[in-house]
Amino acid sequence: MIAPHQFTDALFTGNGRIGRLMFVLGLGAVTAVALLAGLIPPAGWTGEALFWAIRLPLLFVLFCLMAQRLHDIGRSGWWAAPATAIVWMAPSPMGEFRDEVSVALHLIWFGALAVWPGQKVFNRYGAPPSALASTTGPKTA
Repeated sequence: MIAPHQFTDALFTGNGRIGRLMFVLGLGAVTAVALLAGLIPPAGWTGEALFWAIRLPLLFVLFCLMAQRLHDIGRSGWWAAPATAIVWMAPSPMGEFRDEVSVALHLIWFGALAVWPGQKVFNRYGAPPSALASTTGPKTA
């Protein structure tokens, strides 16, 4: 059972580690809010302001999720920045941005983070997520 504070910690902090399940749940929450935000008509400056008022916090939450998942794998959370920039700015062979290429790269990137197993031992980012944690203390390699 996931406690509510564990979910909010996963969404709003880039510290520590999260497992695959928490990552997928967080990604689902971000996707649901993004889809709902996409229903807002971008009419005039108020629509644009509302668009960015929703999307920027979602981007922050997405970076927090990716950073913690990368920590669980044993990598720096800063890898989320260039990886996301490459995924979002993927040009097509014709030199223009293509939605299909971007979606495919998103699926590959987030899919890899969702299935890549985390380290089962204590690493420099902390103890393993609670599902893998030992009841007798941190494990050593």
